[in-house]
Amino acid sequence: MDMLFYILGIIIVLGGLLGIYYVILYNKLQNNIIRINESENVIDETLRERYDLIIAAEKIIVTETDVNDIAFEEIKELKNKKITNFEFDRKSTECINIIRQIKKDYSSLQNNQSFKDIIQSIKNSEEKIESAKSFYNKYTSKLNILVRKFPSNIISRIHTIKEKTYFDNKDMSDDIINDFKI
Repeated sequence: MDMLFYILGIIIVLGGLLGIYYVILYNKLQNNIIRINESENVIDETLRERYDLIIAAEKIIVTETDVNDIAFEEIKELKNKKITNFEFDRKSTECINIIRQIKKDYSSLQNNQSFKDIIQSIKNSEEKIESAKSFYNKYTSKLNILVRKFPSNIISRIHTIKEKTYFDNKDMSDDIINDFKI
């Protein structure tokens, strides 16, 4: 009878330890997912701000220079398209580069305080997006490692937690080398 209680006690202790370990690994997975989602929200918000800044810059450029708004048509059309943040980030960066080139070409813009403020806000948004992308990719790496490694891979399968792609849309687990774009 004492032996039965002893064995039952060992089973309960081992079960408790396994349960605690399960909860710890699950919480690590969830912590990474939460961090990824937080950084994704920051990126979303900043991309919306970036879009508004580009539109504001476009209005000043069209009124202050002889540049027509054709250069900005693609960015205006993006609002109605369903594209990923990765694609929107690339397209808006292209547009910002056009704005910077126009700024260099027209001295009247360099003296316009509103335009200077927009350019500064664009610079601030770029820094914010870059830090959010770095944060996103850091926790994506951590999550992907946990999803691949034993025993956390079992927990991730039970809870259908899958690997995520990095913000540049690079899938490190496939054989496609050319999916990295700058």
